[in-house]
Amino acid sequence: MINSTPLRFVAVALSVGAGALAIAGGEAVGHWIYPPPKNLDPNDLVATGAYAARAPKSVFIAVLVSYLVGSLIASYLATRFAGRASGRIAGQILAGLAVINVMTLPHPLWFLVGMGVAFFVGITGGPALHRPDPPNVA
Repeated sequence: MINSTPLRFVAVALSVGAGALAIAGGEAVGHWIYPPPKNLDPNDLVATGAYAARAPKSVFIAVLVSYLVGSLIASYLATRFAGRASGRIAGQILAGLAVINVMTLPHPLWFLVGMGVAFFVGITGGPALHRPDPPNVA
């Protein structure tokens, strides 16, 4: 485990990056299952909101699974390299970024509840999966 504070910041940042990549991958799968229209402008929030309102549940479920996997990866890696507190911080940073993302467009209530559950399980599960290395007895 890293005992240097600057290195802990680096470990958390890299862990958040790994979790964000997992989330982006899950969202890409959702877009692959249900591709957006070719002429959809992602900067047009009205058109994007209309697209999201018509999207099937499978797209939202893919995103929820990616939130769970991404927060689990981030919290596990940060715990592994910088301790349990850092693991929780990495997962919470991802959850905060997801909340900011979700605030831009309307989402169904079941998705918001599922998002909370996915991040809770990921943030608490990552540190729980980590088992410290046994002491080196020579």
